[in-house]
Amino acid sequence: MKKTMSKTPRNKFTGILAGWDDLIQKGYGLEVSIDSKTAERNAYGANPDLCSLFAKLLGQIEKNFDTEKSSVNLAKSNWELRRALEIRKSNPSREKQLEKRVAKLSASYEAGVRDCGPLKGWFNQVPAASGYFESRQNRKNSIDLVHETKPEKEYAFIELKLDPNSGWPFYATFEILSYGFLYLFTRSNASLRERFKSPKEKQDGVLKAEKIRLIVLAPESYYSKSEQSVRVLDEFQGSIDSALREFVEKTVQNLEMGFEFRKFTNPVTTKEEIERFQGFEPALLGARLDEHI
Repeated sequence: MKKTMSKTPRNKFTGILAGWDDLIQKGYGLEVSIDSKTAERNAYGANPDLCSLFAKLLGQIEKNFDTEKSSVNLAKSNWELRRALEIRKSNPSREKQLEKRVAKLSASYEAGVRDCGPLKGWFNQVPAASGYFESRQNRKNSIDLVHETKPEKEYAFIELKLDPNSGWPFYATFEILSYGFLYLFTRSNASLRERFKSPKEKQDGVLKAEKIRLIVLAPESYYSKSEQSVRVLDEFQGSIDSALREFVEKTVQNLEMGFEFRKFTNPVTTKEEIERFQGFEPALLGARLDEHI
């Protein structure tokens, strides 16, 4: 009789982020994949030592980084503010459609088109790890949306979610944290600082930032499907934000980094609503879960 083998959960984080799944699972006492609904149900009741977990997550990136390989494979496009506007008509991803819609409207606004809403300084698919590990790894590690609030001073890194099928709030939190930690690693690594310090490089402004906001931005329906109350999500958000601020203050000089869940204040859940989208109203980055802007 054949033995049925238990299926090992596929790691969500690979390449330069390999090992993150295990660290997060251990930190939160999870025995399931970090992107599962079970993890979403169980994680909020845990009480992890977040500063210790954050140190391990950053340490794992440092451990994975191969100076010799990265010197050859490091993509020049990392941390470059760009707008990737093309999308296949056959692409069914509403998140991709909305992300590109925001970037396209921002480009149009800056070009002088004034009937598209004040969307200045929005960029999409900003690479954050290409070549940090191996040439073929982490090519798709790109930040969904980046908002340049104040050039060379303040930026928002945004993980865009429209439906839990692409990741529940718990997993989305660590998705956007991964970009934040890759940023911390880049800022604190001498060889990478040297690589990106030229004023001719488009990355230079982002890597001089004094403040970075890490945001999971989604419709209210996305959070409600999590089956967690606003209070539970708000408490979780607050614990991550507080520990992150404390950790970053000790890790990188002259940098403030925080975390937030935010929700759209205008409808963006259907293809038709995305096509009608003209800007964030009334709040630039959506509203907090408790309705405050």
